[in-house]
Parts: sequence; structure tokens; C-alpha cells
Amino acid sequence: HGRGKEMESTRRAWVGEDMVLSGVDLNFNGWGAKYPHSRDRKVALGICRLSGARRVTTDLILEGGGIEMDGRGTVMVTESNMFHPKRTKGLEKPTAENKARVARELKRLFGATKVIWLPGLRTPGDCTDGHVDAFARFTEVPGVVVVHREDSKEAAYKPEYEATRRHIDILESSRDALGNPFSVIALPGPSTSRKPPKGGKIEEACFSYANFYIANGAVFCPEFGDPKADKRALEILQKAFPSRKVIQLNIDGVAYGGGGIHCVTQQQPDASCVSQQW
Repeated sequence: HGRGKEMESTRRAWVGEDMVLSGVDLNFNGWGAKYPHSRDRKVALGICRLSGARRVTTDLILEGGGIEMDGRGTVMVTESNMFHPKRTKGLEKPTAENKARVARELKRLFGATKVIWLPGLRTPGDCTDGHVDAFARFTEVPGVVVVHREDSKEAAYKPEYEATRRHIDILESSRDALGNPFSVIALPGPSTSRKPPKGGKIEEACFSYANFYIANGAVFCPEFGDPKADKRALEILQKAFPSRKVIQLNIDGVAYGGGGIHCVTQQQPDASCVSQQW
């Protein structure tokens, strides 16, 4: 445990969406103005001030869960999240021109030289409009990507069933920024789950093992109460992160609120600091 920073309270817990990334203010707007977010918009600025980082701004409306990077120039995003009438002005549709605009800005902000576009998916209960961190993630092994796959063929899950297979097809035919093909590993979701906690809504739940958090010596991933699927996800992720210990956590309170471990976390470089408010 090191020294910490105290900040004003925010309206919501999704620090993965609005917290600073290496000084980049993601210009959070409440997932397309769906929720009040005046306090949440201050998080990135506050962290930059507390850590002494230079604040980099952008005209794009971005969210941490909507950007997945491999650290070698490759970025994955979803069209369903990036192109939205209430996010970035002028980026309502996934045209070639709009994709080029986004690619230029992601290169400026994060050094991205290759952007992989996944269709994503919008569902009534998902305020993120299909964040990539619930669909596809890079691993510590170069070129290895784990991809959420919905296996239920029930009518209610048909859109997700089709979208996740489309994502797998796209990634299997894509290459990273260095020109290397991907090794795609399917990460099936659970077939069953525990009952929602008080206040939780099944229609808003996020049941994706891909929404994990990578720490220095560990990977924290969810478990949903499906013993077979939980064990399978643990084994798949452990192979994808051989130098880290994969730890599963019961995150029902978060999952039924529409998010996962990656949604409520954000990496922050170590820096000496004093307790203060902003």
C-alpha cells in the first residue's frame, strides 16, 4: 500500500471510462448524454493536476472501455460505440471519412498506427453502446486476442450470437500494426448466473469474461456462478497470461449494474503525492 490521493466524490463508479490515460482527457459525456456527468468529467483533469501530468485534450468523445490497445500500435474499437448521434459531433455514421478522422486522432493521442474496427452491438440495457472491452481484448502474448463469444441461440441472444462471431471472423482475417496475423481465442460466456442482487437488473447485466483488469503480477477476471464456464474462462485466461496469476472475483454488484472489472478500474503510474482535493 502506498500513499493515496483524495478526490471529490463523483456521481458514478465507472472510473475506467473517465479517468485519465497517460494525461489524455477522454472528454467523457455520460455515454452519449444518457446520465448526468458534471462531476465525472472532472476526473481526468483532477488526476492530471494531482499527478503533475500534462493534460492532452481531444474533440472526440471517448471512454476507456471503448479503446483497446496492444502497446505496439494496434487499437481496437467498435463502430456501435464510436459512431453515435450523441457522442462526437459529425461522427454519427461509420463512413470511410469518419473512420479516417478517428484513426488520425487515435494516432495523435495514443500512437496508434493500425485501427481495427469491430461492428460492436447496441442493446437497450447497455449504456455504452457496445464497448470493445466486453468483446475483445489483447493479452500479454503478442498477437493473441481473446474474444467474447455468445453461444446461446435463444432469440433474446441472437444479436449477440451473431455479433460475436462476426468479431471473431474479422480478427482472424486481420493483422496487427506490425503486420502479424492474430491468434484468436474464443472466450465463451456463462450459461447461467446468480440471481441479481437488490437493485440489479438482468437486462443491464454484463456477463463477459473479457472484461478483465491486467495488474503488474495478476489478472482479475469475473466469475458469474456457472462453475463450468467460470473454470473454462480461468483456464483460457491463464494460458493467455502465463506470467501473471489469474484471479476470479464475484462481481455481481458490478455486473448487474452493466459493467465489469475493467469498467471500474484504470491503470495509474506510481507517483509521489500528497492528499488534496480538486
